[in-house]
Amino acid sequence: MARFTTDRFNSEYFRMFREVPLMLKLRLRGRHGCILKEAQSILIVNNGLIGEFITSLPAVRHLLDETNAQVDIMVSPPLEPLAKRMIGIKTVFTRRSVYHRETEQWTNRSESFKHYDCVVVLQLSRDSYNVLKDIGYRRIKLALGAYMKYGVYIARNMRAKANLKQFEEVLFDVLEVKRTKKVEFDEVFRFFSKDYEKIVHFPFLRDTASEKIIIHTGSGWHIKHWRNDRWVELLRIIHTLGSFQFIFVGGTEKEAADFQDIGHQLPFEVHSLVKKVDLRELALIMKHSHYFIGVDSGPRHIAHFHNLPSICLLAPGPKIYSPQNRNAVTIDRSECRCVNLFCYKRERCMDRISVGDVVNKFETILNDAMF
Repeated sequence: MARFTTDRFNSEYFRMFREVPLMLKLRLRGRHGCILKEAQSILIVNNGLIGEFITSLPAVRHLLDETNAQVDIMVSPPLEPLAKRMIGIKTVFTRRSVYHRETEQWTNRSESFKHYDCVVVLQLSRDSYNVLKDIGYRRIKLALGAYMKYGVYIARNMRAKANLKQFEEVLFDVLEVKRTKKVEFDEVFRFFSKDYEKIVHFPFLRDTASEKIIIHTGSGWHIKHWRNDRWVELLRIIHTLGSFQFIFVGGTEKEAADFQDIGHQLPFEVHSLVKKVDLRELALIMKHSHYFIGVDSGPRHIAHFHNLPSICLLAPGPKIYSPQNRNAVTIDRSECRCVNLFCYKRERCMDRISVGDVVNKFETILNDAMF
């Protein structure tokens, strides 16, 4: 029974419900509702996970383009290095997310918050709530109502595996902007020469003779993992298809252990950047890579935003983060009504994804790249 509980319940995701009473408390304080385009100063509270942050960027970019306000943002600690390169953001603040992940190394430090015309809350935790209790603002806009309506919509469409309204569109509604264009990575972030200083010290990244494939095996939920023996078989086959470098990324001990296990079973060298680079550096590395293969988690969203040719292995759950670029391929073998909080199937849907499935998709991407 213990194994069933550990494997089937996404205990980490259940923590997101802690946001609800915190948002309600802010709602009860009054001063709710603001017109963002009329504000002169805005604080966006978005201290969630990597995927949620990346998904919000097109809507945030549209808002920045349409307002003359000074805009600050609050993010979770792993996102800070990348958020500091956002074009149009004045100041980046950090507070832990409601999930308190292993990668959220953070120490309390003195930060000076100004008085804001409007605060927009996209994600909230106890830490960011405590900040909002103490700072000054005229009005506050909470995403809670939009998220609740969206949750009802998803519940009514659980059987649908395609054509669902995407979470990204909800964020456009919350930020009161309409999509007028496809937002590119370089329209959101600006990097500087010093940002490359660390990554140039990895010799395999300077190798231009081989194409770089970013590999990401990790997720916060066991149900989303693909077995290591299949990763081994997949890389063995892809290695025969051309001259490739396999570069593993991630930020946890589990991902580091997976790299060791997979690497020891391969007759050729693979490389690890697990726990060695931050998200800003990872984004730069992806910018100069050729392919991405991974499970459904944060780095996948960065790859999609880069338009990096990619293959994502999907676990069960509503497909509300579907990639918007033609270079992205997803593989989904789930045939259930499981959600991101709980999976009732004893046979893992990820086990239905064969090595052949992934190889076939990769060969298609290779062929498309040739023409």
